[in-house]
Amino acid sequence: MKETILMILIVFTACLTLFNALAFNQEDLDRLYKSGKCANGDLSGANLKGTNLEKAVLQGTDLSEANLAGANLKGADMFGVDLQEANLEKANLSKSNLDEANLRGARMKGAVLKNTMLEKSNLTNANLEGANLTLANLRDASLGDTNFKKAEMIGTDLRNSEMESAILSEANLTNASLRGADLYKVNFEGANLKDADLRRANLKWVEVKKAKNYQGAKFDQSVIDEETKPDTSKEDAFSLKAI
Repeated sequence: MKETILMILIVFTACLTLFNALAFNQEDLDRLYKSGKCANGDLSGANLKGTNLEKAVLQGTDLSEANLAGANLKGADMFGVDLQEANLEKANLSKSNLDEANLRGARMKGAVLKNTMLEKSNLTNANLEGANLTLANLRDASLGDTNFKKAEMIGTDLRNSEMESAILSEANLTNASLRGADLYKVNFEGANLKDADLRRANLKWVEVKKAKNYQGAKFDQSVIDEETKPDTSKEDAFSLKAI
C-alpha cells in the first residue's frame, strides 16, 4: 500500500513539474494581447491558435510547444524566439524576422514564409511539407532531417546551410541558391532544380538525377559522386565541374 502511494506521489510530482515547465506567464500573455509586444516573455505552451499577431514584437520570447496554428504573424519581430515543438501549421509568417530562432521539431505544414528572415535559425527535424518559402532567407540555417516535401522554395536563399538528410522531394527550388550548402544524403526525388545554384555544395550520396528538372542548374566545384551524376549529355542540362 505504501509503495502504491509513493508511486502515485512520484507520478503526480513529475506531472506537476512538467506542467509548470510548460505553463506560460499570464501577465506576458495579457501584455501581448494589450500592446502586441512581449519581448523576452514566457508563452510556452500557450494556445494562440488563429490569433492575429501581425507585426507583433516577440523577440527572445519562449513559445516552445505553443499552438500558433493558423495564426497571423505577418511582419512579426521574432528574432531569437524559442519555437521548439510549436504548432505553426498554416500560420502566416511572411515577412517576419525569425533570424536565429529555435524551430527544432516545429510543425509548419502548409505555413506561409514568403520573404521571411530565417538566417542562422534551427529547423532541425521540423515539418514544412507544402509550406511556401518563396524568397525566404535560410542562409547558414540548420536544416538536418527537415521535411520540405512539396514546398514552394522559388528563389529561396539556402547558402551555406546544413541540410544533411533533409527531404526536398517534389519541392520547387527554381532559382534557389544552395551555394556552399551541405546536402549530404538530401532527397531531391521529383524536385524542380531549374536554374538553381548548387556551386560548391556537398552532394555526396545525393541522386541529383532523380530530380524532375535540373535545366540551367549550376554545379561548379560541387562535391558529387560519379555514379549519381545526372546525364550531362542532355541538351541544356546544366554546367558541372565536380571535384
